[in-house]
Amino acid sequence: MYEPKSKRVQKRAKQITNDFVDGLERGMSPSDMYPILAKRYEFTEAYIRKLIPVKEARKALALRYVGAQG
Repeated sequence: MYEPKSKRVQKRAKQITNDFVDGLERGMSPSDMYPILAKRYEFTEAYIRKLIPVKEARKALALRYVGAQG
């Protein structure tokens, strides 16, 4: 997973990741989430895809469920 260098962008990337995982939790597909987040955070869709690979987002979603149950 790509890690931005500046603290400000790292914080923004964490917000974007959380929003992406929330969208997956609500049943949205990743292909729907990328354009929405790109528009919302004013980044390009390619940059959002670089920040949040689908595989990583699905892992984060699984960890969220495991954390809620345990």
